[in-house]
Amino acid sequence: MNPHATATCAYGLLKGPEGGPWHLHHSSAGHLPPLLSTEGGDTRYLNTGRGLLIGMEPALPRASARDPLPPRSTLLLFTDGLIERRGESLDEGMKRLSRLTATYARDPLDVFCDELIIKLAADTSDDIALLALRPTRGPEAPTPPATRWISRVGRPFPTTDG
Repeated sequence: MNPHATATCAYGLLKGPEGGPWHLHHSSAGHLPPLLSTEGGDTRYLNTGRGLLIGMEPALPRASARDPLPPRSTLLLFTDGLIERRGESLDEGMKRLSRLTATYARDPLDVFCDELIIKLAADTSDDIALLALRPTRGPEAPTPPATRWISRVGRPFPTTDG
């Protein structure tokens, strides 16, 4: 391994619902934070559990966080190609993504992801990857969350509907 190489990484473990809601236990090494959108359109980035890129200060412990995933909310993990634009701050791109996810919060996951790609992929030549998941039921009826993978050009990767 090159001691001067660095990389970003996001790690998440989905757990539940053992008598409670689904939740995400996550950690990030310099990667963009996941975005959580409620069914009602409220959005927030999961900024806790963030740390340095892989390869920087490897002896430091890694932070992690645990966030609840309300039923019918949507968790979105994404690469920087979705939001970065030449001549624009990263904050502006993150605000734009937050507004769009709020707009499509109640749509099926395939429509949700397709609309994000349609609205955001035309402005970039960078690669884009999305992972969206949605807890479809609460603890009274535990089912795995619905998930959707999608590539930059909108061709779906494996999909599981819960």
